[in-house]
Amino acid sequence: DYCPVPKVRYATITVNVENLTVIQAPQINCIQTDATGDLTINWNSVSDPDGTFVEYEVHSVQSGLIGTIPTIATNSYTVPGGGASSEDYFLSVVSGCAGNATRYSDTIANIFLDVNNPTNGTAVLQWNDPTSSLQTGMNDYYHIYREYPVGVWSLYDSVPFGVHNYIDTIDICSADLNYQIVLEDQSCAHTSNIDG
Repeated sequence: DYCPVPKVRYATITVNVENLTVIQAPQINCIQTDATGDLTINWNSVSDPDGTFVEYEVHSVQSGLIGTIPTIATNSYTVPGGGASSEDYFLSVVSGCAGNATRYSDTIANIFLDVNNPTNGTAVLQWNDPTSSLQTGMNDYYHIYREYPVGVWSLYDSVPFGVHNYIDTIDICSADLNYQIVLEDQSCAHTSNIDG
């Protein structure tokens, strides 16, 4: 018997694979320390046009992962007692298909102020920069605030960014003086702990 061989036709199928949006981490706008020593990290919340946001993660270079935030509208995180020392913080955003992508922000340090009394009629102030170089939007001067009398804060002096110390000649007898360093930024001010 004769069996004809069928003709085989091949079809071409085009498959388009769409990678869901990976969200970039926001930059930290500022880190502020309140009067109780709690530290608040501030940023602008991200947008999520494709619904791929999973969470923010808050990290310290020195302490590792310190918090996760599953709400996209969140724009700050408080570290209880975080103003007691200087640490370097950064944010990450987990997003993408099944949360398989993580993107990181630059690292910013909180300003930590240390005031010493050498008992020679001066107060010696020392602090750190939040970043290694002046960032866009940052003021180029640190403002030094002094509290005297208790509860009354006044702008006392200023020094250029990159200067990390100040010596105040005390002209008030038998008083407790507190100080705070403030670095203004377009969105919010970096504020140090209070020390005196």
